[in-house]
Amino acid sequence: MACVLSAVVACGAYAVVVPLRISQAIGVELPPRMLAVALASSLVLHLFLFAAIFLAVMTVMGASRLIRDEASSEYWLVVLLLAACTTLVLYVLVCASIAFTGRDGWAACAALAVASAAVWANVARLRSHQVRVVHRRSEAGSRQSIDSLELFSAPVAGVRSRAPAITVLVVIPLFAYMLVDAVRQFDSDHGDSLGEEGRWGHAYFIYPEVMNIPLIVHLPSWLKARVRTDLDAVVFSTDITPSLYVLLGYQPEDLGPLFGQSFFTPRDGDSSRRRREMFLLASSYGAVYGAVGQNGRRMYAVDAVGGVEYAVDVSRPSGSLAVTRR
Repeated sequence: MACVLSAVVACGAYAVVVPLRISQAIGVELPPRMLAVALASSLVLHLFLFAAIFLAVMTVMGASRLIRDEASSEYWLVVLLLAACTTLVLYVLVCASIAFTGRDGWAACAALAVASAAVWANVARLRSHQVRVVHRRSEAGSRQSIDSLELFSAPVAGVRSRAPAITVLVVIPLFAYMLVDAVRQFDSDHGDSLGEEGRWGHAYFIYPEVMNIPLIVHLPSWLKARVRTDLDAVVFSTDITPSLYVLLGYQPEDLGPLFGQSFFTPRDGDSSRRRREMFLLASSYGAVYGAVGQNGRRMYAVDAVGGVEYAVDVSRPSGSLAVTRR
């Protein structure tokens, strides 16, 4: 019953927000029938996930009975289960998406998961410390023990206090949505040639239709008042990460052109320095390089794969690019 209730609550929170987010997505149409099928599939997957977690916890509880100190061993086995699940999630969802796989990927995920589990266990110890102090001051006959699962849930639920737990569980998703909705970003990793001068795809060549990508960032008014940007200056996708750090109030160090630089500057800063610089581009598929200058209006490329070099006038309208080859 607990698995079913947890799955319904988690899937319900997702289902409430889906129509709102779909309405904000441009060009995405999802008929009610398809939406119902998607939500039903999500509910089934949630049920499977929570059932798997329930079986894992039951297995841990059964294994702890074979150990002398049952309560303590049960608690630490649950913490170990947390580390194992976190390792799996990080590897499958994070490392796999950035092609960081193999032994090094597993090692990095395990290290981060163990550190997260250790922090969780320490927070649980601190949250339960006050109850233990009260127990020491109370009479031995009225002393109560703390259940291992209750102690494990202490970082969120506290100890013997359901009201804060319910409040936290309700507020956390809303707070996370507010943070995500405060700064919106729309971008792409690359473009594609769709028949321009006989070119198709995006591999092994550098042309404006491949290198130009959309970048739209929405800032709340209170944050917009603190920074400014040069909307006509050239920007690269490597600039996104340092720009987000600046919005968070940090000043990233200049680690070189490979790490990008923020396209947001303080109100009194110089936001036009990009107009005066030259930049080197490289294809990730092969030995194809380009030099971009004049604020992104001119590009000279060397294609070692095709054995050609060419210059491109990016400032011309689409379909009338002046391209010279040699």
